[in-house]
Amino acid sequence: LLLVAPCAGCLADRVGRQAVLRLASVLAVLSAAWVFVWLLYFQPHTSDRTCYALLLGSQFLGGLRRGIQQPAFDAIFGDSVASGRRSQ
Repeated sequence: LLLVAPCAGCLADRVGRQAVLRLASVLAVLSAAWVFVWLLYFQPHTSDRTCYALLLGSQFLGGLRRGIQQPAFDAIFGDSVASGRRSQ
């Protein structure tokens, strides 16, 4: 999150917040699909070490999504409040 968020904030300013949020949504779907496929197909046939590595990969994608999503989401939230009322 700490490494990705500054880059994602710059990207949101350049290409638009909606595009960055769409990218974060794609990563959320990939992360969820990764766990879903693993639980249905691979979990019964893999060792504990492999299961742990697959779960870490899913968590990595989830953290990457969070790091990409948060700056754009915070900017949209900040824009939704009038500039004179942001400190209240």
